[in-house]
Amino acid sequence: MNRNMIVAGVAAVLVAFGGGFLVAKGLDGAFRPHISGAGAEPGATLWGLFGKPRAADAPRRGIPKPDGFVVWKTRMDTSGAAPQACIQMTKPLDPTKSYADFVLVSPDLGHAAAVSAKNDELCVGGVGFADRRITLLKGLPGAGNETLAENADVDFTFGEKPPYVGFAGNGVILPREESDGVGIETINVTKLAIEVWRVPDRNLVRKSISAPTATGEGDYADDYGEDSPDDEGRVVWKGKIDVKGDPGSKITTVFPLGAVLKEMKAGGYVIKARDASGGRDLTEKDSEGTPPAQARRWVMFTDMALSAYTGQNALDVVVRSLKSAKVMGGLTVALVAQNGEDLAVTRTDASGRATFAHSLLEGEGAATAKMVMAYGSAGDLAVLDLAATPIDLSKQGTGGRQADAEDTTAGRTPGTAIDAYLYADRGIYRPGETVRLVALVRDLEAKAVKDRKGYVSVKRPSGVEFKRYPFAGAAGGAVTQDVELPKSAPRGRWSAELHVDGLENASGSLSFSVEDFAPQRLAVAADGKSASPVVGGEARAIDVTARFLYGAIGSGLQTQGEARLKADPNPFPQYADYVWGDDKTPFEEKFVELGTTVTDGAGHANLILNASEAGDTTVPLVAAVTASVFEPGGRPVREAVNLKIRTQPMYLGVKVDEGQAQGSNPPPVSLDVIAVNAQGQRVGAGNVGYQLITENWSYDWFQQDGKWQWRRTSRDVVVMKGTLAIGAGQGAKLNRKLGWGDYRLELTGADGATMIRRFSAGWGAPTEDATAPDMVRVSAGTKTYVQGDTVEIAIKAPYGGEVQAAVATDRLIDLKTASVGANGGVIRLKTSAAWGGGAYVLVSVIQPRDPVATPKPRRAMGLIYIPLDPKDRKLTVDIGTPVKI
Repeated sequence: MNRNMIVAGVAAVLVAFGGGFLVAKGLDGAFRPHISGAGAEPGATLWGLFGKPRAADAPRRGIPKPDGFVVWKTRMDTSGAAPQACIQMTKPLDPTKSYADFVLVSPDLGHAAAVSAKNDELCVGGVGFADRRITLLKGLPGAGNETLAENADVDFTFGEKPPYVGFAGNGVILPREESDGVGIETINVTKLAIEVWRVPDRNLVRKSISAPTATGEGDYADDYGEDSPDDEGRVVWKGKIDVKGDPGSKITTVFPLGAVLKEMKAGGYVIKARDASGGRDLTEKDSEGTPPAQARRWVMFTDMALSAYTGQNALDVVVRSLKSAKVMGGLTVALVAQNGEDLAVTRTDASGRATFAHSLLEGEGAATAKMVMAYGSAGDLAVLDLAATPIDLSKQGTGGRQADAEDTTAGRTPGTAIDAYLYADRGIYRPGETVRLVALVRDLEAKAVKDRKGYVSVKRPSGVEFKRYPFAGAAGGAVTQDVELPKSAPRGRWSAELHVDGLENASGSLSFSVEDFAPQRLAVAADGKSASPVVGGEARAIDVTARFLYGAIGSGLQTQGEARLKADPNPFPQYADYVWGDDKTPFEEKFVELGTTVTDGAGHANLILNASEAGDTTVPLVAAVTASVFEPGGRPVREAVNLKIRTQPMYLGVKVDEGQAQGSNPPPVSLDVIAVNAQGQRVGAGNVGYQLITENWSYDWFQQDGKWQWRRTSRDVVVMKGTLAIGAGQGAKLNRKLGWGDYRLELTGADGATMIRRFSAGWGAPTEDATAPDMVRVSAGTKTYVQGDTVEIAIKAPYGGEVQAAVATDRLIDLKTASVGANGGVIRLKTSAAWGGGAYVLVSVIQPRDPVATPKPRRAMGLIYIPLDPKDRKLTVDIGTPVKI
């Protein structure tokens, strides 16, 4: 197998760890909510058998400060003669900066806003008591090198606010252990009427476990449909809670679900909350007939979290504890159909893993697999909806057989247990010609399949089958078939599929065109003297020559050209280990038109490429030039040539070598710096300034338009700086022991030569940038592995926790668990024949829940492909054709 045979949509769908938590937020200090009604005495705090309750005086997180440099709090300052709208940032400001340039007020004040900064607070004067929106613009500076990563809108409102009832956050998971309860947010509400509904476990397959939008006063709640419990559940508790706080402020009141339940049964809960101020309750409107403000929320009250991997052969489910993040063995797990019946029931093994055959996922109608349900020892339940969108790992280097259209060895993703690769002698045919099809038939271990019956189906462009060609076996693992097209064959895109008896889907397919095509009549050549680069200020002439294939000169033919300028991935091949250019501000690809002309009497035309089209850049470029000459009938014949563009007289390159760490000491890093001219010849460069900078990234999540998004900010710290003297024969070296992290080397030489190189240190080999806060850095170093070796994989997540490493091709091969600290760690995996030519390793780091530090546990994910050297399975092909025919 190869690097693209990853688990089909490896569904790392994590319930609870990825599904969102419903916890009381905004709490600071002890609380003791008032509970009354059926089944509860005033002031009751019994928790029953539903896990250890949190003491009223237990420490709580309070309102956490977001990471990075972002908006934190707002207030109105009315202590002065005129009110000021004040915005508190998460980090200090610089009072010497002109912040008025970064502040917009809407509606417009009619004059410049008076903006002042003190410590970490920015205040805007002259806003009055009218409703305003203040926008802090991207780039707003803080103290040091901090800047605001994105625009931030802050609303200031006045006047009487209507009653509001809603739930804190947008999650549906309430941890059963060490939990305060469900946070209910209110504005101008003094009493809440609460109903708790329970929906039995098997009825959940017909429900959407969600967080519906709160309903404002005067609006009728849409309490029906898939997210309503009314037709599948019943009320298990009802009562009222007093709300204490200042009018007009948002108040969070905690409803302790575990304290009001008499018994714990497997199922989901729905909490309905309604403004009961002035005598209103859940069933009656107020005296004026206006529906009160209300909200409802699904709650899964559990200590379990599920993750699943879907492969060609099975669905694998792992059950972990929310509290400890450890795997949970010996629990019952059921695969439940759309109608609520069990498709299969099993128990988790010592690694917390339960496996269901893939055939169980192929049911239809009522037998369609809908949910995985795990049952805890205390009666709690965790569910995983198989219709949920799996985590998208495409940005981590996956994407199936079309991962890289330019990579002809990118590999294949088989759709069935037998993989057929179909190819033909051409891609286009005329009616009446013969299509010669060949199919290579292999199993999932790339071994030839010789004894399976089947047929080749050829279909017209309409999709109607043209003819079926049966075969009794594949001699040598290959099927050959000649398809004679009739002279009346419809024009368009035909297709061929290979089907193997016993398999529902086609094992392989191919498409080809049937057209009345005319052969090309022109031969076009383009010569831009590509051996020498286009230097700054030069206008390079590209000589285009056209001749007819029957011998005549291609004179008087329209000619046009275009070029795409992009960063040269290998600007100086003799120094392939060195990196050039600017990693901080990459060159954006540029399209350039080279104009239109006509070939002369000798069949020649000139197209001009100006180096000035590259603009002001210090990056080595390559121009992909396409010259088009049009036949008399108007069809273009194209020829391409690549030209290197070197607008600078000198370029600086660096090679990063990381040594082996000794014990717990950081590894030594060597930075080798050289200078070359535009022709790629080594030159000397004196007084080259350098800075080695560590980039400290801060991440934070925020909600915008009801959706969770993330942003990151960087704080640069200079590790070392100085000047270098680079010799023509001997480059300059920088040696330093660097701990794990992200670094940036900036070089500045004479004549505007610059180079900025980003790299990672501390884990044996650079990894792809982890651009999201919940991504794990995974590295296997630079060592080459073969089957039977033990692979060492270094892991660094944003936090410590429990590691879940899944080895996968088109199926899950191995699953390993371990623990890592905040500084990361190493896991070791034994390779085997099941890895084939290589396998993916999907790494999840799951953070244990702490009611104070991390009330909402997180999980981070990473992915790496481990290729295995096939050694004696490599093929060398020599057809033996002459050099010239």
